[in-house]
Amino acid sequence: MKWYLIEDPPGDGAYNMAVDHYLMGRTGDLGGPILRLYGWIQPTLSIGRNQRLESSVNIDACGEAGVPIIRRMTGGQAVLHGTDLTYAVTAPLQGAVWGTSIMSTYKVLSRVFLRLFGNLDFAPTAQAFSGRDRLAKASPVCFATPSAQEILIDGKKLVGSAQRRRHDAFIQHGSIPFSPQGGMLAKLLKGARRETIDGAMTDLESMGVWKRMSKAEFQAELIAAFEAEFQAEWVPLPWGDHDEQSVRALRTNYAPLRGDPPVEEARAATRKVTNHRIRK
Repeated sequence: MKWYLIEDPPGDGAYNMAVDHYLMGRTGDLGGPILRLYGWIQPTLSIGRNQRLESSVNIDACGEAGVPIIRRMTGGQAVLHGTDLTYAVTAPLQGAVWGTSIMSTYKVLSRVFLRLFGNLDFAPTAQAFSGRDRLAKASPVCFATPSAQEILIDGKKLVGSAQRRRHDAFIQHGSIPFSPQGGMLAKLLKGARRETIDGAMTDLESMGVWKRMSKAEFQAELIAAFEAEFQAEWVPLPWGDHDEQSVRALRTNYAPLRGDPPVEEARAATRKVTNHRIRK
């Protein structure tokens, strides 16, 4: 299967989210899946598109720590970026590869991470939590909230992912933490306790991965897992001035937040993200 691969240098929050948004609109024209791997130039808190900012985030603490807050186009809870590897997969909904639902697509992509961490001599599991489980354990922290096809190591969540599905394409992006985040997340999020977070999530440093390989080597292992799972043939993504201009135009959708917008304004923004199409 032909796949497009992007390994981006670190960017700011608005740029990273705008690129993911743009790629979801472009994948149909390209006719194949896109894997994008990227980082962040500074610690940044991303919240789900339906997550209430002021009831879940300590905005003042984020300001004091110099942590911008952005809203993703996908759902889920808050994720702290900056010391993580973030991935995005977007693809047209053609054929039987991705299934017919969000849950089926989660399951397909979970096989990549099961393969990756199995290759690294861990014993990963993918757990499909029920809606009742997710409600009972709901938290403002993504990594402390159960969701579909969780990747667990020794019972702790390692990969936090969220998805957006449209009639013709989907995007799933997620975060793999490099180092412990419990202390910082407890400061930035209301009602979050460090003990709870540390008991629910893990990271590559705590797992001893950095004693065995570099971050570049880990990224190469992840790409190899995608290649093996999908028999991917990597091709470069055509990218020019038009693409950069389109991404710049989308940045305003993901500008840092300082408070919840009025309800009607929030609904209008959601419609804009949902319906926007990028044309070549």
